[in-house]
Amino acid sequence: MGRTLSTSFSILVSPFGVSLSRTEEAVAIFAERAKLSATQLAELLSWTGERIGDVRVRVRKEVFVSRALRNPIIRGSPHCMREHAADQPHPLRHIALRGDWLCRGVDICQQHHHPLVPLWSSSRPN
Repeated sequence: MGRTLSTSFSILVSPFGVSLSRTEEAVAIFAERAKLSATQLAELLSWTGERIGDVRVRVRKEVFVSRALRNPIIRGSPHCMREHAADQPHPLRHIALRGDWLCRGVDICQQHHHPLVPLWSSSRPN
């Protein structure tokens, strides 16, 4: 049986953020090793960002200035993460970052209306 999409995301998340080379070879190797279906791979890649020129990136069919998403401090909602992990036999496999948490200027969880908290930081954001 293949891995769940949340498990695949957890494999990609390094201590300093998502690190997946978008070369065809790297994507093919990852998809094979993770046993991802074509649908799962498309979903995963839609969240990794595709460079468009020097300063823009496409994420989930939306175009952003890359600095809007690159932040040295990765933040998240403790309430959402607790919900992801609740009643799971392997809680850490089910915690996932939300795309809206990455955007500069987003400081509140839209679902819980609670401030986002720092999860980790990097001197060289991806």
